[in-house]
Amino acid sequence: MKRIEHYKKLLETEREELVARLGRIDKHYQEQRSADAPDRAIETENDEVVDSLAEHGGEVLNAVNTALSRIESGTFGVCVACGSAIDERRLDLIPYTATCSQCAE
Repeated sequence: MKRIEHYKKLLETEREELVARLGRIDKHYQEQRSADAPDRAIETENDEVVDSLAEHGGEVLNAVNTALSRIESGTFGVCVACGSAIDERRLDLIPYTATCSQCAE
């Protein structure tokens, strides 16, 4: 039970950080855009990078929320693909993982 609480705290911290990061990304899009064409081109390139970060952040946030739901339902640490226990070393690296190493390959 202690390990589950450990992972729950890790996931809650990760969720807070992701929500803050996604909030900063939203703020980025609300900023005034330059009227200068060369500056707009740079802003467009930056937006592409920010879009990628937002997409990845959203995916990880969904995975974190799903992992927290698995904690609540008592299925955390069990592979959703094969039903085997997920090795703690894998959970230590990726606490929001839903699959064991074998199924992830």
